Amino acid sequence: MFSALKLWVVMLVVSVAFAVDIQVPETPASGGMTTITWTTDPSFTQPFSIELVHPDFNNAFAIANNVKASLGTLNVSLPTVAPGDGYTLEFVNITNINQKYGTSPSFSIAAAPSTTASSTATSPGTSGTAPSVSAASAE
Repeated sequence: MFSALKLWVVMLVVSVAFAVDIQVPETPASGGMTTITWTTDPSFTQPFSIELVHPDFNNAFAIANNVKASLGTLNVSLPTVAPGDGYTLEFVNITNINQKYGTSPSFSIAAAPSTTASSTATSPGTSGTAPSVSAASAE
């Protein structure tokens, strides 16, 4: 009796551990937005958290919480991390982060896109400040 029960529990845990198939995000950049896409078995309805994982991290970065399995896609903002290879996404139980529902294949994160600063054009000999205006006296 107990061995049959143990076997059933092990089968249930294994089936839940692989309940989500996570696709590699397209062109993720450090600190940028990316789309995460996944598929699940229709019977899998557990909400989950999404974590960004890398071997150099002490812990995972939680990038989304209480995600509905039925969504199948989610736009998220990635944290600012070092560009490079070896990143994965893990979908984990919201009450027990040690229970993984799925892990993505390894992917790379690109450097953050560069931003350009705008400048204010000034005429030669001006400091860029507004000219002073004197008030005319009323008669």
